[in-house]
Amino acid sequence: MNHPSHRIWCTAIAALLLSGCGAVEPGGIPDELRERSLDDIRSVHRLNRVEYDNTIRDLTGSELKPGALFPPDDISHGFDNIADVLSLSPVQVEMAYNAADAVIDDVMARSKVRHQRFEAESVGAENGVIAGDAWKLITEGEVVVRPEAPTDHPGSGTYTIRALAHAERTGPTPVRLVIRVDGEDVEAFDVLDSTTKSAYQTTITLERAPESVALAYTNDLGTGSIYRNVHVDAITIEGPSELTVANPLRERIVTCDLETEPRCLVDTIARFGDRAWRRPLTFEEIDGLVSLATEVEAQERDYVDRRAARDEGLASALRAILASPNFLFRIERMGAETSERIDAFALASRLSYFLWSTQPDERLHRLAATGELTNETILEREVERLLTDDRAAALVDNFVGQWLSLRGLDEHEPDARVFPDYDVALKNDMVTETKLVFGELLNENAPVHELLTADFTYTNERLATHYDLDPNGSSFTRQVLPGDRAGILGHASILTATSHPARTSPVKRGKWVLEQLLCTTPPPPPPGVDGLAQEATPSGTLRERMEAHRAEPVCAGCHSFMDPIGFGLENFDGTGRFRRDDHGFAIDASGTLPSGEAFVGGVELARLIATDVRFPRCVVTKIATFALGHAPQWNVRPFTDRWLAGGAGLRDLVISLIMSEPFRTHRVRSALD
Repeated sequence: MNHPSHRIWCTAIAALLLSGCGAVEPGGIPDELRERSLDDIRSVHRLNRVEYDNTIRDLTGSELKPGALFPPDDISHGFDNIADVLSLSPVQVEMAYNAADAVIDDVMARSKVRHQRFEAESVGAENGVIAGDAWKLITEGEVVVRPEAPTDHPGSGTYTIRALAHAERTGPTPVRLVIRVDGEDVEAFDVLDSTTKSAYQTTITLERAPESVALAYTNDLGTGSIYRNVHVDAITIEGPSELTVANPLRERIVTCDLETEPRCLVDTIARFGDRAWRRPLTFEEIDGLVSLATEVEAQERDYVDRRAARDEGLASALRAILASPNFLFRIERMGAETSERIDAFALASRLSYFLWSTQPDERLHRLAATGELTNETILEREVERLLTDDRAAALVDNFVGQWLSLRGLDEHEPDARVFPDYDVALKNDMVTETKLVFGELLNENAPVHELLTADFTYTNERLATHYDLDPNGSSFTRQVLPGDRAGILGHASILTATSHPARTSPVKRGKWVLEQLLCTTPPPPPPGVDGLAQEATPSGTLRERMEAHRAEPVCAGCHSFMDPIGFGLENFDGTGRFRRDDHGFAIDASGTLPSGEAFVGGVELARLIATDVRFPRCVVTKIATFALGHAPQWNVRPFTDRWLAGGAGLRDLVISLIMSEPFRTHRVRSALD
């Protein structure tokens, strides 16, 4: 019974069965929450991995990211937050229990070894550039941090120094990283080529606190090549191990004295549960959790002192809260006014998980508790507040990252023999460009057609060089596009994600435009049809070879929809660089859409799509699917027409969607059916 997994299982069951003792009388719980049943549940929606980790971060302050170890989330309608496919397997249940155990152990420790963390992109170095959430060392150099010495202590003792980093295009020899303390080499590591950061750590005993700690890249190939790089994510320093400090995570959760204040246990459980379950706990729920805590405390007293036993009792209740379906799922209930409306707490969660991919903050939660959030004026004000918060970057990361297939670049590796300039750093720059452009259009409330027609972008030196533009420095800055590019169809991120490793793919590009921008699914290929054969020595342009392939009757049905669109983007190679010929053969980028409009090149194609009535409807469908966690079960045309009549601003779209009836009501078909 003392095994952690058994204990967590029992605590979760205890929390769900609600052993009502009638001994708890917490204040502030609305009358309608005192008695609840399964009858008022309208839908359930499991947190996906990103949402889980973000929620743990905002709820507890812990730096642990256990969700990253969970099995990948299933994808439906192009997104990983669709309720119908976010099931909970036995493996995921066990992993959720283990995650709750790890997080609460991290939170409840009374003290910790002194810990300092430095984000490399904030520290910088004498050479290199910011690359996403890391600092990229292009040539030999070091990221140096200067930790604060402990006060009232000489700093002597044992330190653990940990660096998070990865290398790219390592060449014939591994990249060598060295951890240095006060200028002296402590330990060296060989770093293999990888897109995933790894931890490199050393333990050292010092007579005094270190004045500087560095992670050094020491074996550049001597060419100064920008394609053999090291990405440093963070450097952490723990120690001296003999010196511990109060755990700030515990102080955040336990704000009273468990030993001397009788109500401390109850208040802590009620307050933590309120935030974790994103709504106030009922009397019965608190009773069950308090009973669990006191029972565990009584059992633990046979082995440890009273204080430790009380800590373990509280920890068991907190584990139960995190292992409960009330935390793992967003459970939407009907509101008090009408069974069609979700309640204010569910509305707060819909809003925050849509825009922030995390739980409601204290202000939003408080407005739900008072019922003010259902007031349209206050709701709209809160939407504006959430959109201006830094956490709104999650909307771009998770919605745009999936809608525009930016995440697909993680699974796509262009052939290094054909595209030797492509590497992880360039991939990250491509993704950053698209996110920055969408972010500006959203913040400026630009009309939706500018996604396709915008004459500007954001580039850094590497990406500008890739586009044959004048380099504009290491940081991303706004830059006017040349006449051969416009909007997202000119972005290397999308053009690369829709190519084959060794060449472009008019089929993939055409299919992407149809599905992602026009919400039109082309017919599937007939069974047994071979793809385009690869020629060792191309005898013509890819278009000419594909037109011969398309002449076969069995192939014409599919390709007549996709190929003409993809041909319009043939001036861009498999990594999005502009070109005028394909293996020495002049490129013909003309085409005719199935509706009859003719175009030449990607810019004209983008303008035609921007005026297609299906495009704005598709944008509405995509963002509504992401926001609601299911495909719209209502006709989007009237909503789209009203939005277009109002100017079709992207920010207006987000606000109008949240203020709409579909966002504030439950599904027509419950997820429990």
